[in-house]
Amino acid sequence: KMASLEYRIVEKNQGLSLAEIRLHTGRSHQIRVQTSAQLNTPIFGDFKYGDKAHGGNLALWAYELSFMHPITKQNLKL
Repeated sequence: KMASLEYRIVEKNQGLSLAEIRLHTGRSHQIRVQTSAQLNTPIFGDFKYGDKAHGGNLALWAYELSFMHPITKQNLKL
């Protein structure tokens, strides 16, 4: 199935990057799979998808979530 996202690098420091990622689709593990496979840059701490050096806590957080309410069709932003 198709999976689409866009990203931009916000900051780089000591070999690490802070990225802002916007999902166009919501596939399971989408961000983890696409950053590892297509960008050859796994998420920090993501042992399963390629970060063998920093295994442990996955450094993947959301600061905003938005979606369409399934009944009212209102756009919700949290």
